[in-house]
Amino acid sequence: YFELGFKEGSNELELSFCAYSSLDVMDEKIMETQDIFLGTLYENETHRVYGYCPSSRMKFLALYKTSNQIVENQVVFFLYISGIIKRS
Repeated sequence: YFELGFKEGSNELELSFCAYSSLDVMDEKIMETQDIFLGTLYENETHRVYGYCPSSRMKFLALYKTSNQIVENQVVFFLYISGIIKRS
């Protein structure tokens, strides 16, 4: 199951490319590591994609619009964990 949510005026082709490219990188990283948080998977001038893959092998992508502010991997990991805890 794969779903992309688009806002009006967003470039759907570019966002789809980011997501599918990130899934390819995610598959490679899953084979290399046992970590559940895979860090930055894809980055370009406008977006950055982070990945998370728990032991269930369900893949989660978080696509953020790049701004002047740098988002650290630890902050994104905390957002994943806090989202999981709230849903439990």
